[in-house]
Amino acid sequence: DKRNFLRDPPAGVQFQFDFDQMYPVALVMLQEDELLNRMRFDLVPKQVKEDMFWRNYFYRVSLIKQSAQLTALAAQQQAAEKREEEKNASTPLNENIS
Repeated sequence: DKRNFLRDPPAGVQFQFDFDQMYPVALVMLQEDELLNRMRFDLVPKQVKEDMFWRNYFYRVSLIKQSAQLTALAAQQQAAEKREEEKNASTPLNENIS
């Protein structure tokens, strides 16, 4: 979707992007992803500057990474809760009956 490359990160969002630092990564991405290469060819510089194209791209990549991390964290938490429930269910209750 072209909008992912044309829209800036929302106002107030703290996203640090250093074009010079990320450009070597961007070049590798272009070699590995033909669709990304075509999108860049279509948009830069006709609709967006090179550095803005990559800033917007890496911002959206960061959102996907954050989402994946949250999903993994939630799965770990659910697994830990399930183990705890299973542990509690298998522990016999010792009651003193007088």
